Amino acid sequence: MSPELPLNDRERGIGSETNSEARDRSLLRGHSIRRNIFYAVLGNGLLNLSRLAVLALLAKLATTEIQGIYTYTTIALAGPVILFCALELRSAFVADAGGEFTFGTYRTLRMVGMGIAGVVLLATVLWQTRDGGSAALLWMMLAICAGKIVFTLAEIYWGVYQRRERLGLMAWSNALRGVAMLIPFALLFRWLPALGIIDLGQRDPAQLMQLAALAISLYVLAWIAICHFYDRRLVVAPGDMDLRWDWPAVWRLAKQTFPLGLVFLLINLCDTVTQWSIKRAAGADGWTELGYFGSMRFITLVAMFLVVQVNIAAGNRLASAYQRDLRAFVRLAAKVTGVALALGVGFLGAAWFHGEWFLRVVYTPEHARHYPEFLILVSAQGIVLLAAVFGAVTTYMRQFWIQVPAHLTVLAVTAVAATLLIQPEDPVRGGALTELVRSSTQAVLYLGCVLIGIHWRNRITGR
Repeated sequence: MSPELPLNDRERGIGSETNSEARDRSLLRGHSIRRNIFYAVLGNGLLNLSRLAVLALLAKLATTEIQGIYTYTTIALAGPVILFCALELRSAFVADAGGEFTFGTYRTLRMVGMGIAGVVLLATVLWQTRDGGSAALLWMMLAICAGKIVFTLAEIYWGVYQRRERLGLMAWSNALRGVAMLIPFALLFRWLPALGIIDLGQRDPAQLMQLAALAISLYVLAWIAICHFYDRRLVVAPGDMDLRWDWPAVWRLAKQTFPLGLVFLLINLCDTVTQWSIKRAAGADGWTELGYFGSMRFITLVAMFLVVQVNIAAGNRLASAYQRDLRAFVRLAAKVTGVALALGVGFLGAAWFHGEWFLRVVYTPEHARHYPEFLILVSAQGIVLLAAVFGAVTTYMRQFWIQVPAHLTVLAVTAVAATLLIQPEDPVRGGALTELVRSSTQAVLYLGCVLIGIHWRNRITGR
């Protein structure tokens, strides 16, 4: 049996096209870094504002316990498995400036990885809900995992947008996902009760969890449609992507990107260790304390989302410059670092003056009681912004294996800090301090990775 995927005429780039050739060629014309950053921030900003609105609706109209389940399943449970199986293929594809592997090889490996992730997560959720977990809890956790998988399947197409330097296309993709995510929650938790169709007056936890599970399932279906009818169509339409693949190439790519999967597994295991320690220390109130911690930490990730978009916009040029002009590479990396530093300082200032008010308005007065912990989390996130830039730069240098020992060290430090700092008296504060220790360690180690990569390149070029 042939290992090649069946291609239609449009995917092969031959035959007549339903849309004009001029429009297809326009998809290949890149934009400036500034314009791409603007588009990326706009689209990703709308997606993450929608995520924040979902957390706010769960805090105000559902329960902090459901909010805790939502954040724990998204970040601590599904995150490590999916990111390990994803192998950070999008960044590897962008960094593959020499075209060692076809896009079809990257896409096939991503689909195989998500199939494995689905099996692992199904088994994990069944195991975690084995002791008295309700059907609604099982449904909600499985729906969240399915959403993460669908999102990650679509992400491989965004690497093509990066290669083409057309992040406006990715911005629309993210914006559509944000709207599709928010509408089911607003419909089920706000509009239908307001019209008297659903009665949430009793605030029955089982009913609220069923509604949350239903809302998640609806947006997952919408995301599947967006991936197929938007992302896939725009990637194959111009005919510049080679969709061919074979199993030997997939296996070689998997071996090459395996360290990236390990790195992202280790990164997210740090989140798992912290949140699991909070849940364990809080005992019966574990889900509630996780709700406070997870919802505050999500706000601190706003600056990270912005830095990630800057990294994405600069990624193709960083990868090319590292191979051809090391001085230009260093200049561009320094500019991206400056952006991250400015964002971190600005976000800390905003949190210092308005953080308590923001927590009260967006979430609840109970969340605002954790304002001191919120400031610690914001400080930690400011340091993580620098680590994120250094990590992206290391990846675009194609220095994959060097990141593994760095993150093994970060995971070990995080585990020790969580054990010592997260105590039953105040697990949320302990979690925030653990994040501060973790971020400082990660930033120092990744800076070392960047300096090593530059040194290696200098030795190769003899400059």
